[in-house]
Amino acid sequence: MPTPHHIVQLTRLEDLCKEWSTIHSQYCNLFSSLVNILTQRQATSNLLNSSNSTIFRVTTNTIIVTSNILDQIFQPQTLTRVIYKQSREIEEILSKIHKIFEEFEIIVKSMRKILLQSDKLVSGPLTDLNLSSTYKTSTSNLTSKQQPSNKKASIQNPNNLQKLQILIIHLVNKKWMM
Repeated sequence: MPTPHHIVQLTRLEDLCKEWSTIHSQYCNLFSSLVNILTQRQATSNLLNSSNSTIFRVTTNTIIVTSNILDQIFQPQTLTRVIYKQSREIEEILSKIHKIFEEFEIIVKSMRKILLQSDKLVSGPLTDLNLSSTYKTSTSNLTSKQQPSNKKASIQNPNNLQKLQILIIHLVNKKWMM
């Protein structure tokens, strides 16, 4: 039987899963952008290397005058600026990815905390409730006249009933795990 504590834990876990999904989507988009920019940067770098070696042979004091716009775009100064801008964009994306990893870590820590709290909810009554010792002490301390009324009272006690239900669930789960 779920208790309000279990429902709260499950609700928090569901919210964390939704947040994980959102952050994962952002990460995938950033990673895709990073791959795209790295590919473009590699192509630009290859173009710059080939233009420096075969086409332009430009020094810093020389200005190439061409009538074609493509020739102006592929000048080494322009390609160097493009590589610089691509490098800046890569740095920005990497810093965003780093922040996303920090958000992932926060979510993982929150999920671990929920797991520990859930374990306490399940195992807490099990450590409090030692059936054999509880049964022995209650039967040895009671007289025959007191036993029927106390057994009835202990069964009707909601706290004991909840502990018993949790114990049964725990034992059933152990059987399924084996």
